[in-house]
Amino acid sequence: MVRWKALARTDSAFQRVARLHPSAAKASIIHKNEKLRNVRALSNADFFPGVRTGVRGSNDPRYPGPRSHRKNHLPMPTLAPPHTNLPHNRPSRRWSLALALGALAASAVDLPLARWMLDGGLPKWLLKVCALSEIFAHGWGVVLIAAAIFTLDRGARVRVPRVLTAAFGAGFLANVVKLLVARTRPHHFDFVGGVFDTLGPLLPLGRGGSGVQGFPSSHAATVAGLALVLTWLYPHGRRLFVILAVLACLQRLAVGAHFLSDVLLGASLGIVFAAECVGSGVIARRFDRWEGAREKCLQQDALATDRQSSAAA
Repeated sequence: MVRWKALARTDSAFQRVARLHPSAAKASIIHKNEKLRNVRALSNADFFPGVRTGVRGSNDPRYPGPRSHRKNHLPMPTLAPPHTNLPHNRPSRRWSLALALGALAASAVDLPLARWMLDGGLPKWLLKVCALSEIFAHGWGVVLIAAAIFTLDRGARVRVPRVLTAAFGAGFLANVVKLLVARTRPHHFDFVGGVFDTLGPLLPLGRGGSGVQGFPSSHAATVAGLALVLTWLYPHGRRLFVILAVLACLQRLAVGAHFLSDVLLGASLGIVFAAECVGSGVIARRFDRWEGAREKCLQQDALATDRQSSAAA
């Protein structure tokens, strides 16, 4: 109750400042945003309805509270959204472990499933959908998605390097593993023998060409890392990102580029690396410091621009 009264008094003072001097109101918005960043019961979206955040606010029925303070407020300047880092990486680690164990179990069905896929087991409409979804796992697709974020969401521009690092870093990690283990791709395998006949010598270091670089799937790693970082950035789209990731992985199976275990282990590696970019790992902490410094620079630039426009007026 004391917190709500304090917030109500702050809002009343802000409304008076907004009527007297609009430029000072913008500075007050920035100051208030910094103070309320760590309040769990509220989000910046409660005070500035046009700003996207990843934190639930009092408009959620599980966080009841007065709603009058959201009225008659000016929109917030274009700043990056608040941090929505997970406090730990346990959910991501569970998913990664589950996929890794699933890859071990999938080795029992790798050959019959791959043969069924190559024989045209999937319907044509699903094959077309999977082919269109493959761009989500391709390098150029990642670049286009990052360009769309930079263009359409000005507040998330500072997060674009983190998105690119999570996606491309996951794919690079899978490519490194390919240099250590050789495995024949389904469309290069004659399906004579067992699943162990698909494995080649250790440390091939790129010898043999692309036909023996099927383990793990770098496409699956890239799409898993991209889906995880996009879920962190846009939580409401997590179902869409997961669906696109599944379709992109299914495309790799449909064209005979990978066995099921290759795809599952690649997705596991992608989740492990992307979790380090958005959780509490070393990479995430470095991005947090850089993005925080960048946000302060944007705030200072916004204030300086506003002072210059006020002086000119």
